[in-house]
Amino acid sequence: MSKEIVLYVEPCEKYPDGEKILPTKWEICPQCHGEGKSSAYLGSFTYAEFDERFETLEEQDYYFNGGYDKTCGHCQGTGKVRVLDESRCTPEELEEYRFQEFWRRSGEAEAEAERRFGA
Repeated sequence: MSKEIVLYVEPCEKYPDGEKILPTKWEICPQCHGEGKSSAYLGSFTYAEFDERFETLEEQDYYFNGGYDKTCGHCQGTGKVRVLDESRCTPEELEEYRFQEFWRRSGEAEAEAERRFGA
């Protein structure tokens, strides 16, 4: 299942660990469109390409029965994900959440750039 959405706050009596759980709602996974899986073979084939790639009837049946499908990595096969329910958040929570997400994604992008350059 998808994990909770956390807003990091100053530790206090109400949030001693410094984490405030924000309200969420379930939505259909944007990666697999609710299927929970995706085909290892993306795109489409012409008849000739399909026959060339899957030569026997067993291979073709295996393909059509989902034998090459992979579990969606975004929703772990559930077909749904938790997203922030903005209608139940205060304006201050939304502003702070967006600020924290900006810096989290900036850090991820920087780490990815360093990996590409061999750091």
